[in-house]
Amino acid sequence: MRLLRLLLSESLVPFGLATFASMISGVTTMGVLVLLFRILGSSANLEVEIVAFFALATAAVTSRRLAGILLRGIERKSTMRIRLNLARQVIAAPLIEVERLGVTQLVNSLTQDVGRIAAVTRSLAQMFAHISFAIACLAYLGWLSPQRLCLVLLIISIGLLVHRGLHRKALQHLRAWRRTWDDLVHTFRTLIDGAKEIRLNAVRQTHELEIFTERVVELQRSAEIHSAYFDRGEAATDILFFLALGLATFEFHGDATHRHILVAYSMAIIYLMGPLRGIVALVQNLREAEVSLDRVQDLGLRLERGDRLPFVRPVADYQAGLPKVRGWNEIQLQDVVHEYQATEDGHRAFKVGPVNLTLYPGQIVFIVGGNGSGKTTLAKLITGLYAPAAGQVRLDGQAITEDNKTRYRQHFSAVFNDSFVFDHIVGPVDESCTALAARLISRLGLEQKLGITKNILSTTTSLSLGERKRVALLHAYLENRPIYLFDEWAAEQEGAFREMFYKDILRELRDDAKLVIVISHDPQYFHIADLIISLHRGVPELLPRAMVDC
Repeated sequence: MRLLRLLLSESLVPFGLATFASMISGVTTMGVLVLLFRILGSSANLEVEIVAFFALATAAVTSRRLAGILLRGIERKSTMRIRLNLARQVIAAPLIEVERLGVTQLVNSLTQDVGRIAAVTRSLAQMFAHISFAIACLAYLGWLSPQRLCLVLLIISIGLLVHRGLHRKALQHLRAWRRTWDDLVHTFRTLIDGAKEIRLNAVRQTHELEIFTERVVELQRSAEIHSAYFDRGEAATDILFFLALGLATFEFHGDATHRHILVAYSMAIIYLMGPLRGIVALVQNLREAEVSLDRVQDLGLRLERGDRLPFVRPVADYQAGLPKVRGWNEIQLQDVVHEYQATEDGHRAFKVGPVNLTLYPGQIVFIVGGNGSGKTTLAKLITGLYAPAAGQVRLDGQAITEDNKTRYRQHFSAVFNDSFVFDHIVGPVDESCTALAARLISRLGLEQKLGITKNILSTTTSLSLGERKRVALLHAYLENRPIYLFDEWAAEQEGAFREMFYKDILRELRDDAKLVIVISHDPQYFHIADLIISLHRGVPELLPRAMVDC
């Protein structure tokens, strides 16, 4: 039912029409078979029968075609809507949850799981076609011989119960297969992301290939096991089918009238097995789609329909609806704490805070400390990317909550240590913006590798890590936000750009009344800061001004 609600929340009318067309197709197809039995068993009026035959055949083909067109449209719309909804959920989810889930699980959900969920839409209406055909066929069997119908129904019920038991076992192994698939993709990403290191270390190369081979073998084993259960279910269904056919056939007497009934009854049972197998297969597809839905929901991303999804709007229209960033006076962190829970893979619990801090426009603030001391976590708390486990972040006295966090975040431009580099400049791009971008490109030493056409940067992939950080700085500078955060920006920069960053760019931003927050490991530039926050194992300390001036 969860899957049905999800898929049909915005396609109920088309799906209803497709289902009705499928049912018409099933009934008219059975009508063609009954008509053929009549023609073969009696001296009917051939002219009438021929007209009826072509009418039923035309109705069957037309309704099936109509159902197919409607269902393909529903499938495409469902795929688009679910993927769009998933993307919105990823953006709306807490950053720490997205980081916890990781790229592999999210990409697998967007591709494999969502595709399987959307594809099952067609199966739902096809099932109604098979059910309609089966009901019509059983009604015909009951009209021929009610006693034999009871026998057939008993055997079919036994077959479905046996298949259901085997199918449950298969689903258990299917879930294991799905988990193994995530592990396999993660291992394959390791082969790609670590390509340079793997080629320089033969031992690691062998080790990673062994891990990948183990994942492939495990995946194949899981697939073989769950397929074996499905195959056993189909074999049991086939055995019971022949049992029903044999018991229903050999009980008839041998005169001509009963031979006619025998032929009709036998042919009807043979044709009945087609839709019954189809129903069983479609139920299997639905169960597999439920596994995929469970996987998506296990990520903590709810795909159920909440508010109606809006159409994708142009960037300019969307920007017009964003909360306006107003002038501000201070940001306060009052007893702010963030906690990382211990994990099963051995990572210990870690806490940052409590932090008590007040920040003002026109300041340069350095956050310093050793690796793993909590510097980036504190930066994410300040920018509103992490919600405090305790305490409050306040902007001009107003606490930052779920209701106003989007407005608060619009005050910040950030270049994190692992920043993604975009190839589009967002926002109004006029001649002055393009000219400023061109000057910045030259100032950052990127004129040989980077160009700008309208709002598109010509190259963002064939750049070194230091150059990519300079492109990220370009984006941040063009955003012209009140507050800037730089996370280890200078770590990969050569001397001239490092000097320009600390002595020119930071001071320019401060002189423009920006608050500038810098995570740094460069003590020779600490004297530039107005305030230094030192972190040791998550515990912050505000260094006195005398130390800043050293």
